Amino acid sequence: MDPATGVISPGGIGFDINCGMRLCLTTLTEAEVRPRIRELVDELFNAIPTGVGCTGFVRSSRSRFRQVIESGSRWCLQNG
Repeated sequence: MDPATGVISPGGIGFDINCGMRLCLTTLTEAEVRPRIRELVDELFNAIPTGVGCTGFVRSSRSRFRQVIESGSRWCLQNG
């Protein structure tokens, strides 16, 4: 955050609704990152779930889906 040059914040695009935006602090400089930006973006895309697409890695029946909806994160923890 720099008053002269601005601030980077995901707040304006809905990070609070889990749209896949993340903000993290790093000591890397732009000069260090710029030469490998495409590699960095590809790795972030692979590592961070973004909701892109219509399938996921959890398969579910209707009854199991109901359990997930009723239990929320507790179901996730109990089922790995």
